[in-house]
Amino acid sequence: MHWNYRVIEMPSGKLTVRELVYDDDETIIGYFNKVVGPRGEDRDELIEDMDRYMRSTFSPTLSYEDDDLEQTPRMETRPSDMYEWKDPS
Repeated sequence: MHWNYRVIEMPSGKLTVRELVYDDDETIIGYFNKVVGPRGEDRDELIEDMDRYMRSTFSPTLSYEDDDLEQTPRMETRPSDMYEWKDPS
């Protein structure tokens, strides 16, 4: 399993960035319940995570309703704390 940031259009029409978890077949199996932002233990880690965050804007936007995210389990722990990151491209 792995995670990445993705832009999601919520039912209100607003766009948010969330951490999503995928299985080995690239199926979304969960997402972090809260809007997230870049973070790091030091400046270099922060810059690296900011780059990952920005890359999410180049992937297709997911729709909360149309991509069945409302049926996908919401996670209380950030996937980035549990899984390896994988570039969504």
